[in-house]
Amino acid sequence: MKKKLTVSLLCIALMLFVNVFAQGGVKIVVNGKEVKTDVECYIKNGRTMVPVRFIAEELGAEVNYGKDEEHNFSYVNVSAPDDQLALSMTVGYPVATISEGTYRSDVAPEIKDGRTMVPLRFISDYLNLDVKWDGETNTVNLTSKKLGPNEDRYKNFEKYFDDKAAEKYSKWLTSKNHSNEQFFEALK
Repeated sequence: MKKKLTVSLLCIALMLFVNVFAQGGVKIVVNGKEVKTDVECYIKNGRTMVPVRFIAEELGAEVNYGKDEEHNFSYVNVSAPDDQLALSMTVGYPVATISEGTYRSDVAPEIKDGRTMVPLRFISDYLNLDVKWDGETNTVNLTSKKLGPNEDRYKNFEKYFDDKAAEKYSKWLTSKNHSNEQFFEALK
């Protein structure tokens, strides 16, 4: 009995090690060129997490970081090269904003090794990229889409729109107190 338990525990440990090892070392290819990041990309809850500056700068977008001292949170804004409205993401919360619109990702941005990591699919949809995953090689292939003069750049981003968060965020924006509780409730 003891031997079976030991063998079972060893098998479970081996499976966990193989799973963690297989998820590490995600390779990113942008418009046919492999791009190296200074922090390893990883998979969290089925989503590939990448340093936001890497993806934005590779595509000509601008990234700005900030900290709201009054409400005690950090944020990152990403501005696409052909757009005046920035995507604003709060670290630790899955709801992002563009102007007054609210959009929900299934994984929140987070800090890892001093870098702001964001879900690749979410930021790629904002930046109008086609995303293809090759599970055999752990490779993400990103290709820029060319938008026509009358195409809506947010068409692929509409699936993230969150009515409930929009209502809460709007309530926070129009309140006189701008309390932390209201703000963080909107971002949950």
